[in-house]
Amino acid sequence: MKRQIMINSNMRDSMGCEETKKSQKLQPVILCGGFGKRLWPLSSQRRPKQFLPLFNGLSTFQMPIQRVQNAKKFKPPLCITHISLYKSLYAHIKHSDLTVSPCVLKEIKSKNTTSAILSAALYTQNKDMKKTPLLVMPSDHIIYGINEFERSLNHAHQILAENPKAIISLGITPSSAHTGYGYIEQGEAYIATSFKEKPDKKTAQNYLKKNNYLWNTGIFLCYADTLLKEAEKLCPDVVPSLKIDIQSNLIDNSKTRNIAFDIAIMEKTDKKHVVKANFSWSDIGGWPQLITQLSKNIVLKHVNSKRQNPC
Repeated sequence: MKRQIMINSNMRDSMGCEETKKSQKLQPVILCGGFGKRLWPLSSQRRPKQFLPLFNGLSTFQMPIQRVQNAKKFKPPLCITHISLYKSLYAHIKHSDLTVSPCVLKEIKSKNTTSAILSAALYTQNKDMKKTPLLVMPSDHIIYGINEFERSLNHAHQILAENPKAIISLGITPSSAHTGYGYIEQGEAYIATSFKEKPDKKTAQNYLKKNNYLWNTGIFLCYADTLLKEAEKLCPDVVPSLKIDIQSNLIDNSKTRNIAFDIAIMEKTDKKHVVKANFSWSDIGGWPQLITQLSKNIVLKHVNSKRQNPC
């Protein structure tokens, strides 16, 4: 009989805090199940945007994988994708210059980020990694400045060591009143006092005037136990609907509600914290963002021999 993971009281013991920050490795969780419909016809269901080698021969999927290749700091990445993209993803991994190969979980249905992230939380708990922080990253974003990224991540890791029940987002200073991003309000002691996913134009403009809002990069650090406890309070129907076959790494989320993690959890939780990051970041959500980044790459390639490559 196939084994299925379902949340229960025995699985949901509190994680210990005996490990120090120095001894902890992070568990990267890379979300790569989207189909990139806003970049059609360049992006398609057979070859979505995260697998297109558009940036110096790299795809945006390869970039987060490469960021977490240091085996002293990171466990092998855990990738969450749609079952129809499984072969394409593995072919992409095979042709990547990786020292550590990822593990792949396959979703039966494309049900947004709450399904994917909570599936990762359940999976890692079943693998006896309750004391391992999860580092969740999208696979369709661009980051310039690996050193700045690592400094921001180390800072977030230190805060998590001091506040093990926190969900810590990396935020970026906004450059415009963009309505396609989430906004995080900075409070004291790294506490995020509010989170608003994709506000309207007027609201976004007001956020910019206040100077204490950051764009949400979609990168965050926390423990799986914290995610599952918050899900139990804030979206109690989601976790019981997820069934994971640990022999085939297949996620049956056919009965799971389709809802974004930022809406289901981040807008409502009182555990949210934020670290202001200084790296250059862009979400390749559609054609305008892609054109901007490709243009930037061309300019950097021709006028700056010491350019920062995307990572």
